[in-house]
Amino acid sequence: MSSLDGVDSGYLPRATAPARRLWPGGLAVGALWFGAAALVHFWPDADDWSYTDGLAGLEAALGSLLLLAGLSETWLPGPVRRLRHGAPWLAVLALLLTVW
Repeated sequence: MSSLDGVDSGYLPRATAPARRLWPGGLAVGALWFGAAALVHFWPDADDWSYTDGLAGLEAALGSLLLLAGLSETWLPGPVRRLRHGAPWLAVLALLLTVW
């Protein structure tokens, strides 16, 4: 029998919170999509094309999703892991739509 049997040490194991991890690539690509949306929205129309605001809204929505994914890697590791593979192509697509 140990000399500490029956003695309450007052030690409770500390619950550790998961370390908040950011996905910098998702934050960068999300910001790139927001930049593309701002450029499409605020650039004066060369033609009378009625879908410009819709394209800007779609780009802003995609930028929002990517920024949320960049901030929520700790809570949604599966979807963020799948998005990591497509992030470079999403950046290229944002640049191509901006140039177009």
